[in-house]
Amino acid sequence: MSIDVKPWTENDKILSLKQNDWILKYNQAEKIMASMADYYNAADSDALQSIQQDFKDSTVMTSTRILYSANSLDAKIVHYFGSEVASPSEVASPIVSSVVIPDYSTSTTLENCLNDDFGLGFLQALFLTNDGKEKIAENLRKIGNKNKMKIWILSQESRRNNQERAVSLHYYSGEFHIDCYGLYDGGRSRSVAASAASLEARSAKSKQKNSNLPFNLESSIDKKNKSVCFSNMQAIGNFNKYTAMFCFHEKRYVISSIFDIGEVPNINERIANVLSKEKSTAKKLEEVANFLNPVCAHLALYANGKQLDDVEYFEDMEIKK
Repeated sequence: MSIDVKPWTENDKILSLKQNDWILKYNQAEKIMASMADYYNAADSDALQSIQQDFKDSTVMTSTRILYSANSLDAKIVHYFGSEVASPSEVASPIVSSVVIPDYSTSTTLENCLNDDFGLGFLQALFLTNDGKEKIAENLRKIGNKNKMKIWILSQESRRNNQERAVSLHYYSGEFHIDCYGLYDGGRSRSVAASAASLEARSAKSKQKNSNLPFNLESSIDKKNKSVCFSNMQAIGNFNKYTAMFCFHEKRYVISSIFDIGEVPNINERIANVLSKEKSTAKKLEEVANFLNPVCAHLALYANGKQLDDVEYFEDMEIKK
């Protein structure tokens, strides 16, 4: 992809439109509107200085749209949304990624997002990249030309209405903002040029990335215990393999366990109830083991991007730290 060195201009005036209006204009002109992935890849382009001027003077509207879910943290990120020319192999078939977007209560810093496994996956889909967190941070600092960055994301409560949101970029109060929250905002835009081969390669890359996602990953919100859970259950022979992450305020627990085949009613809620208590990590795992009766289990505690505790349980053996 090659991003235009100048924003869209008509009659010597730089246009500022809402995303839907831009989509219509690009389709009428048979051009491709730049997505978040194109701006991410503009770090080393000749257009970078001009793009940064757009961040300063206005908002930059992209062709990327997020389709949040009303009752879960699942979402789809669509690049070249509504485009009738973005994919030469399938007309009006933009690049789509399925992700989990954590609830950061409206906004979060780049560092917090990168230090969260699901946050990192969200950013990789948003920028259509396989870059790690260090490379993403380096690239965004170069693009935004700012050390402080903030990401605006709908809270779970806000996702119940108007799930579709346009993605834009701008400066505000000395910070570089990535806005996945806007609905009616307008902004400047740029076109991109690409060969059919490069677009098909990007689409294949996106599909390959999505094929590695756990298809039966489930997310749930436990208001009583004030936690968000992401869990996966798999049957392996005569056993269940259960893996889950429980997100509390400023704390995150990752648990895995193998136990006999059989249904465990309300397993996520029961584990969240245990983890919410004021006990040591070892005592919490012991209490979980009392109702799971596992062959083995593992529980790790994280906070501020660091592992604070790590304990294991084995059948007929004591808790090990």
